[in-house]
Parts: sequence; C-alpha cells; structure tokens
Amino acid sequence: MSARAFRLPTHVRPLSYHIDLSTDPSRTEFSGTVTIELELSSPTETIILHARHLEVTRAEVSALFSETSSAQWTYQPEQETLTLLLDKPLPVGRARAMLVFSGRLAPSMHGLYLGADGVHSAVCSQCEATDARAIFPCFDEPAFKAALRWTLRTGPGVIALSNGVLSQHTQGPAEQVFEFAETKPVSSYLAAVVVGDFESEPADYVRDVPLKVYAPSGKGRQTHFAKDFTSRALPWFEQYFDFPYPFGKYDQVAVPGFDAGAMENIGLVLFRQNLLLMEPGTASWRQEKIIALVIAHEMAHMWFGNVVTMQWWDDLWLNEAFAEWMAHKACHAINPSYEVWNDFIEDKSRVLFDDALHSTHSIWTPVETPDEALEMFDSITYQKGCAVMRMLEHFLGEDAFRDGLRSYMRQFQYGNACGPDLWRALEQTSSQPVSALMKTWVAQPGYPVVDIALRQENGQAHLDLRQERFFSDATSQPSDQLWSIPMTVRYADDEGVKAHRFIFSTRSTRVELPSQGRVRWVYGNQDEIGFYRQRFSPETLAQVLAEVATVLSAVEQVGLLEDQWAMVRNGSASITGFIAVLSACAASQTHNVLRVVAERLDALDLIVKDAGDHEARRKLRSLAERWFLPQLQSLGFAPQQGEPQNDTQRRAICISTLAQMARVSSVISTAEQFAAAEQANPRAVDPNLAGTFVAIAAKFGDAVRYDRWVETFQARKAADKSPQEVARYLHTLSQFRQPELTQRTLDLIAQGTIPQEAVAAILGQLLSLRHAQEAAWSFLKQHWPSLRDRFGDMGVSRVVDALGRLKGSSRDDVVRFFEQHKPAGAERALQRALERIDQAEQLRRRVTPELLTYLHAQ
Repeated sequence: MSARAFRLPTHVRPLSYHIDLSTDPSRTEFSGTVTIELELSSPTETIILHARHLEVTRAEVSALFSETSSAQWTYQPEQETLTLLLDKPLPVGRARAMLVFSGRLAPSMHGLYLGADGVHSAVCSQCEATDARAIFPCFDEPAFKAALRWTLRTGPGVIALSNGVLSQHTQGPAEQVFEFAETKPVSSYLAAVVVGDFESEPADYVRDVPLKVYAPSGKGRQTHFAKDFTSRALPWFEQYFDFPYPFGKYDQVAVPGFDAGAMENIGLVLFRQNLLLMEPGTASWRQEKIIALVIAHEMAHMWFGNVVTMQWWDDLWLNEAFAEWMAHKACHAINPSYEVWNDFIEDKSRVLFDDALHSTHSIWTPVETPDEALEMFDSITYQKGCAVMRMLEHFLGEDAFRDGLRSYMRQFQYGNACGPDLWRALEQTSSQPVSALMKTWVAQPGYPVVDIALRQENGQAHLDLRQERFFSDATSQPSDQLWSIPMTVRYADDEGVKAHRFIFSTRSTRVELPSQGRVRWVYGNQDEIGFYRQRFSPETLAQVLAEVATVLSAVEQVGLLEDQWAMVRNGSASITGFIAVLSACAASQTHNVLRVVAERLDALDLIVKDAGDHEARRKLRSLAERWFLPQLQSLGFAPQQGEPQNDTQRRAICISTLAQMARVSSVISTAEQFAAAEQANPRAVDPNLAGTFVAIAAKFGDAVRYDRWVETFQARKAADKSPQEVARYLHTLSQFRQPELTQRTLDLIAQGTIPQEAVAAILGQLLSLRHAQEAAWSFLKQHWPSLRDRFGDMGVSRVVDALGRLKGSSRDDVVRFFEQHKPAGAERALQRALERIDQAEQLRRRVTPELLTYLHAQ
C-alpha cells in the first residue's frame, strides 16, 4: 500500500482551531500560529496531524490544567503528515497543541495562493479535497470536524474575510487585524480566507443572517443578480430542509482566479467571476441560468456536505450529487421559466457517454490517496449522481423523499454519515426497499440499455423487455450486471396518452400495458428521468418516429436522438438509420432538440472531413442548410420585442450551424457585421446572440481581426467589464484557424496573458479542434512541468480529458509521454482519453463508407 494511503489515528481528535495567519497579496510568504483544542480517548506520546510544504518552527503541547511543554516534531512528506513527539504521555481527556509555521503561496490555485486575472489580485484559499494541510497544520480528513476561529493580519488597503462573522477590526499604520467569531464544527476542507481589494453593497438579511456578495473593486454593480437570487434561494432551502441556515453569515466572493467553479466553504463561498457576476443586458439567458444553478449548488452544500458531511471521500457523491440535484430543484421552484430540467438533459447525455466507457467507475468508489480523492470530482459523481437522485425521488414521491432527507439531516447534524445512513432514512419515510434498489445504481459502474419491443396480440398490448450493461464500443463482451430500474413508460391507445410505472430488475420480462384498443406508440423513459438507454425494435422505433414531433416532449426527443447515436457508436444501429432519426427531429421548433441536431451534424461533419471527401462534405452542408435555413428565415436575425426565449435560443443555434457548419456565405457575412457592432458597443447586440456572432467572426478571421480580438479582450478586462463581455473574446481566440494564429494563442498562454484560471479551458479548446490540436499537443508536451502547476488539480484532468479528441495517429505518443510524466490525480482522465481516441477511430472506420455512400446519393 502506498504511503499516501495513510489515514490518521482516531484516538486524538480536534475540537477547535484558532488560526492566526499573516498574509497579504504583496507577499509570496505567509506565516502564523494554530492553536488546536484536542480530545484524547487514550493516552498518547505522539500526535499525528497533516502538514504539506509548511515549515514548523515551534510546537507546544499541554494537557488540561497542566503546564505547557515543548514538543519535537518529524515530517513524513510522502504521507503529508507531521508527528509531534512528546516528553511524556498525554492522559485521556482534553489537551491543547500550538504550532508556529510558515509557508509560501502555492503556484497552483489550491491551498493558499495568489489569485490574479491581470488586473486584480487577492490571496485566496481552496482546501477541498486535501489542501487545508498546505495552509495550517490540521487533521485534514472529513471525519475530524472542529470549530474554526480565524485571526487574519494583513497590510493596508485590502479587506480580509473568513468563515466566521467579523468580531473585531483594528487598523495600524502598517498592519490590519481582522478577528472572526468561532464557527460551528466543520471539516477542514471547508476552511477559507480571502485577502484583497473587494467591494460589496450593504447586506440583505434572511431572518438575522446577513447576505453579502463581494466583487473585485470596480465591479460591485455586477453583484445585483446574485444578491437578489440568494435572497430568494436561502428561504427556499430552509423551508425544504426544515432546518435554518446555521453558519452566522452568507458571504459570496468572486475572486480573481479559481480552479473549481465555486467552493461551498461555510460563511465564505468562493466563485469564479463569471459564475457569480453579471450585468443585465450583457449576459445571455443560458449564462444567467448557469449563475443561478451554481449559487444554488453551493447553497445546497450548506446542508448536504456542511451540516452533514461524508465520512470519507468515497462518499463524495453524497455531497455533490445531492447538491447538483438540489440546485436544479431549487432553480425550477424559484424560476420555472428557466426550464433547468430541460437543460439537464445535456448534462445527462454527456455523462451517459462517459459512463459507457470501460474506464468509468461506480458512484461509490473506494478512495485511499489524495490523488484518488481528486479524481472523484467528475461527471459520474456530479451528473450521474444527480440523475440517479432525480430518478429515486420520482420513484419514491416528492413528499416521502423530502421527509427522508429532513430526518437524515436531524439525525446526523454537525456529524458525518455515509450512503446507507441516507437509504435507511428514506426507507423509513417511503416504506420502499431503497437500499436494495440503490445498491445497483451506486455500487456498480455503468448503466443498462433496455431493449424494448411492443407486441400486440388478441387486443392486448405488452412490452418485451431485456436489459444488459451498455458499452459504447462494438467489441465489449456482455456483462452479467443487472439493475433495479424504475421505469415509467408512456404510450398512446384509443383513450389517449397514458403512463405505466414498474420496477424492471431481471434480465428479461414481459410487461402488460393497461390499454384500450390498439397502442399506436410507446416511449420507455418518460421525460428522460430514468438513467438508462433504450434500444427499440425496428417496428417500435418506426411507430415513434411517425409521430415524434407531436407525441414526444423536447427532452424525450433529445433522449431518442442521443440513444440512437449511442447505438451507432457501439455498432447496434446503422448511420443511415440514425440520419433518418436526425431528420425527423430536425423539424423540431424547440431549442433543446435543435441544439442536439446541430451537435450531431458536427460529429458527422468531422467524420467526413477526416475522410477528405469534399463532395460528400458539400452535400452534408447542403443538408444542414435545408434543415436550418427555413427556421432562420422565419425568425430573422434580430430578436423581436417580447418573443419567447425558445425563439431567441433557436435563432442562435440556427445562425451558428448555418455559418460554422453549413458555411452559408450570407449568414457568415451578416454575423461578421453584428460582431463588428458588438465590438464597438457590446450592448448593441442581444447577449444571447453576441457570443455566436463573435465566434463566427473569429472562425473566418485573419491576423488583423485576431489583433482586434486580443485588444478587445485586454481593454474590456482592464475596464472591469462584465465577465461575459470579456469571455466572448478570450474564449474565441481558439477559433482562428490559421496556424500562425493558433501559435499566437499558445504564446499568450506561455507569456501569462491568458488568466491562470482560463489556461486549462483555452488549451482544452485548442486540443479539441482539428486545426489547432497538433500544435497544442506539442505545446503541452514542451511546457508540461510549468503548465501542470498553473492548471490546478482539476485543470489537469480537464486538459488530459481533452486529449481524447486527438486523432488515432497521436495515441502512441500520448501513451509514451505520460509513461514519463505521470498525471497524478488525472490517471482516470488519461484512461478515458485513450479509450475515446480508440472508439473514435473504430467509429470512423466502421461508418465512413456507408456515410459517404449515403451523402453521394443525395
């Protein structure tokens, strides 16, 4: 077993920390003392706690009412621990340890680091998963919950924030001291501080809880939406859990650089700027919804994760899956017009592709080392977990599910729990076998595909069903896995549309449909709530396709499309059969469906592009033009006053597809004109279209235009424009297709012009695009050591994941490189990337002849 799999002994436990920390954005070093109140369950001559990259210069330990004595210490770097060696044993009971320490701000965006965006900078913290130990010596495992009390010492001209309520602030000529009240007991990964030049407006209050939103100075006007949404969301969560928010204050801070999207530290939630700040008239509807969802996700953690915390990192999904599910539920309740569950089908579709790989993992996965804990922050934990929770709530009923969560919260408040604790609470309120049901979804990897055949004999309709594990390649051997699948089937008979619910838990079964007369069609996953794929018999599929636009909801049409594409990928369906499904759905007037039609056209276009058949590609573009141009002609380029959001979103999708994929010259030139208008005045163009126009102009732009993009990005950033106005230019630099412009973007990364938090995203974009990926891969290899530090732990996984878009010819080079440069914390991401490369090559070889023949016949 690796030394990094070390777990702390449990006979010494922390009760509280007082961290007195001196730090300032102008200094690369920090220093401080930590005083830890301890509880001993057995006598000990040693105290082991975590510390990484910290230099301890003094340590003292005392038992309750006893003299303080100095302690010696030794480091164990591999297991990231520090052992205090005592002169004599400490007895059972209370004790105190005090350590003096110092360290340096981290180059990555974890531990204590300098967040910077080129204009603003601040000392920031990020402790999850195992980085509190890089800020102060502590018991850095989730089960060691303790109260936190901070004293922060910093220079003039900045403010300091921490988890607790500010109790005293003193200011001298060279130093400010901020003292904060003690918090409730929490895990060390929730410790947080920021020190920088921030501003906020006066607090709003929910009961006696102050709510404040902080932004870098000059951006205070961009906090209004977040502040308003928070004021509506917190009462909703308190009512849902029947448990008042307990942590004294609720500060949210947009920091100048952050690896994760946001972090749910108690009393001090930290965000990337684009996930908290916006101005009306500059953010699209989708961007506004993302901000609302992230705010709600972090707020949900205050109960699921912070009040009740996982026992160990293998139950991380208890935190993240529930927060993701609760975020969608809260946003849907607070603003139903957001239609967030319709959008969730995109997340669900992506994780269905991830979970069909051999390199996937179960929702509950054993974790031994810090690197393994990091790898749990992925789509399986978040999006699959969310989908499974939604499926379970739908099966149990909203009231029984909520009552079970309330009972669980009361029983384990301020403590730790694991999955079976939650299942027992839900069983008590629902009288359903939740443990047995959920074991099949949480404890094994993958998910089922359900074969569905509608049979009608002697006036009776029934379904022949069969389940097996779904793999996304054509060569996998059958698995013996089974799932208990809560299925809700929709169908239409002579009396109208009906639904039938049941549990399918055997290899195969026959289900009678309560019907009157002939059943015209059947769909096996109502509203796509179930986490499984459907594989229809040819006859059953034909019945659905005959009425797809009128009988299936938008999310069901998306589910049908994505299931059929998945069958093409694993060899269960033909590419021409899929195009028939795509054609049927292309007539949809719903933006969620059209978005997937456009994405799948892009996938077909890449296959044809790699085949080098220009005539076939021209005909595919003509097909896209026939499908999308009539909708754009009906909608027009300019939004109409008071039009539905669906029309606004459809317009953006149609323009993007017609310009970027179909290459319709008139659409390209019009988009370029709108992009020029946006560059002159960002409010002159509807924010739902602005990003689309800017991306199109970049794709067909030259060096002169590239210069303007860089200048606009830098000018807007320097002027403290909203994150959305800045990002339009930063995140379209990768679209410029000339090789020398790709190299210039890579140079901007090397020079530090690209903000640190955006480096992984920009490089991931370049690695995903055919025109840029070879240059980006060479750049990544050349600069790996420095980039690895700049990415942050989560950024490494994102970049390694993007390698899955490389051509098969690069596979051996990827393997060789990472044999020499182990991607710690991203090993599973590397496995996924290699598997995606292999499967993409298999798909191209299998479907290209049939696809080209089909296109030439058009």
